[in-house]
Amino acid sequence: MTRSRAGFTLLELVAVIVILGLTGTGVLAGLSKAADFYRESEAENDLASQTWIAMERISRELSAASSIGAQEPVQSPTVGSSSQNLTFTKASCAQCVDNSQSVTFMFDNTAKTIIRQTQQSQETLADNVTAFTVSADSGASNARIYTITITRMAKNERALTVETSVYPPASRNSSWSEIVR
Repeated sequence: MTRSRAGFTLLELVAVIVILGLTGTGVLAGLSKAADFYRESEAENDLASQTWIAMERISRELSAASSIGAQEPVQSPTVGSSSQNLTFTKASCAQCVDNSQSVTFMFDNTAKTIIRQTQQSQETLADNVTAFTVSADSGASNARIYTITITRMAKNERALTVETSVYPPASRNSSWSEIVR
């Protein structure tokens, strides 16, 4: 009478467990890296979106700048210079929540924020800002270009820089356009 040996030896079971463990560790490491990459890309997308929203707000308000009397629409930066502040006048708006005529966007180096300030309100537009620069070219008043640059730092220490050039209405000639890079 022969005896059949069905089943696995202890050595075979240990080998299968080790192989499954190594395979599982590799799969989990890959999934972990993919999840980290997803979180980083989401954070960078949020940073880019928030930066563009701040830039759009600044450029739209600057586009609405207007002369009051003989005064230039933009007081800071002066012609041919750069500044960390942008101050300009705009037409009064009776139906607006904030009908201030003077608007200032400034860089707070301590808090690393861009702040919008008027006579009636103050609000933070962007945080994690490492640089905010506004430059006024030295062109004639009917063709003056204002270049706005915002640099923000992501959590992974990668910098994002957004720049746009704006022609306020009082500085526009008949063929003006807004340039976004």
